[in-house]
Amino acid sequence: MTTDNVLLAGHHQGRRHAASQWDWRKVDGRNYITPSQDQGACQASTAFAITDAMNAKLRIQFKIGVGDAKQILVPDLSAGDLFYCGGGSCSTGQDVEQALGYAADKGVVPAYDIPYKPAGQTCERGPADLERRVTKISGFITLRSRGSMQDAIQSRGPIVATLRAYQDLKNYKSGVYRYNGTAPFLYTQTVSVIGFTPDGWLCKNSWGPAWGVGGVFTIAYGECGIDDEMMWEIAGFTATYPYGTVAGTPASTGNAPLRILYRDNSGTVQYLSAYPPSATQPVPLDGLAAGSDPSFSTDSKLQAYAFRTDILGNIQYNIWNNGWSKVQWLTGPQGLTEGPPAVGDPAIVGGPFVLYRDADGNLHTISFAGGQWKWQQVTGGTGIAAPPAAGDPMPMEAHGNLHVFYRSADGNIQDLQYVSHSKWAVQQVTGGGLTGAPAAIGNPTPAEYNDWLRVFYRDKNGAVQQVWYDNTKWGWQSLPVKTAAVGDVTYVVFEGYLHLFYRESRGYIWHVYWVNGWGEEQLTGPGRSGGELAEGEPAAVSFGSEIHVLYRDINDNLSDAYWTGTTWTHLVRI
Repeated sequence: MTTDNVLLAGHHQGRRHAASQWDWRKVDGRNYITPSQDQGACQASTAFAITDAMNAKLRIQFKIGVGDAKQILVPDLSAGDLFYCGGGSCSTGQDVEQALGYAADKGVVPAYDIPYKPAGQTCERGPADLERRVTKISGFITLRSRGSMQDAIQSRGPIVATLRAYQDLKNYKSGVYRYNGTAPFLYTQTVSVIGFTPDGWLCKNSWGPAWGVGGVFTIAYGECGIDDEMMWEIAGFTATYPYGTVAGTPASTGNAPLRILYRDNSGTVQYLSAYPPSATQPVPLDGLAAGSDPSFSTDSKLQAYAFRTDILGNIQYNIWNNGWSKVQWLTGPQGLTEGPPAVGDPAIVGGPFVLYRDADGNLHTISFAGGQWKWQQVTGGTGIAAPPAAGDPMPMEAHGNLHVFYRSADGNIQDLQYVSHSKWAVQQVTGGGLTGAPAAIGNPTPAEYNDWLRVFYRDKNGAVQQVWYDNTKWGWQSLPVKTAAVGDVTYVVFEGYLHLFYRESRGYIWHVYWVNGWGEEQLTGPGRSGGELAEGEPAAVSFGSEIHVLYRDINDNLSDAYWTGTTWTHLVRI
């Protein structure tokens, strides 16, 4: 289980056997301890010790060591935020439990958002978007015995301690520190305890990497009051940024560069167009908390729109024009139309044409024409007689006509067609309608390929079904896939071939493709890309020589399994 950490026989209080020594710089071949920083002349050691412990515990939790390619997902946290906004004073320092309370209540932003300055700094937590970029702890535990302290370190990560710092500690070079008995007292210093040896505690200090052994020292047990009364353990995390913040299904457009919208776990829609995350990426869009996944649309002028519902079901959107606009509403008290609230995810087609269902399963459109937004009820009420929708509307323009496919309450796929002059017609595609195809589960996915209109969906057994229209008649086929789908199907047409993607029960994403016949391969997990397991539905987009399959993985991160033109690979974008 460990590297360079010696385990003793017998059980300890925690989850592991007791160790005679432990060092979080050398566990399973990984170093979880980031380089030491310098507090300068300011007594900010408490902020550094707590953020050091938070940084290490996050890395341990997600198994991301220093130097790992994924370390961008656990950016170092801001000691400047915790100190200057959390009640610290350069002359008198900071109370440990007050600082821990700030980390729990307000959270701590990444260090790149508020870099630490050793003097003259004020709280820089003003911008509203910083409140969305926080990592919060769930609380803290006080440890009062050496055994509980060692158990916490070994089992769960570094902890926080205070000690009396004397002048001779400044001269420490190596070995085990013990106070010489004559050097003058400096101040109380807070450190992160990253391990232990048979002779003492292994501590990371905040006097810079040139001090001690790379900023680390070993202090004898009981020396300078380090373990006389208590140490503090961070209990866990209630929020992490940017790691583990994705909810729902992401959206993207088929235009380079790759641009992504996703909903985070606080309901904010985030825009990502650069990699890795930074102080300026992702960009939070203005608006109320989202109640649906976002939809991305571009018009003929490549003007971008971001649509979604708020938590009350009202449709809101932002427009990109060298930056995202303030939010506007299409429905609701501030809405530009009289349309009722939406249920589920709204769908967008064209430039832009919005479709959604209401609580009764009636379908509605909102379109922009003549310089204004217009609403129409398409089915039920003032609309045409049609089976109520039990799923989201899924539009497709084919052969110059707009088709809107949806699943009705009996599981059958309905084809709602725009005829002309705001006139609509509907026909049943499955279940003895245009075909004898079985009932659907989830939402259908329409596609146009080889000049045929096709609709893919999964049935109650997880089989992937295809119904098609070849311009003369409708037909139906059950695709020859071996693994049952548990999520909706997504697709791209790439270099003239059709590619389908879906999630199965183990969290693997499967790739089903047509190249003069159907083929399939496992894309994630032990599959072609090596990607993380999926927790949410995939969304596929292609441009140039690239295919990107974006999805929320089991760690609530934004994963991307992508084709580079020669091979499949994978990275975690958020």
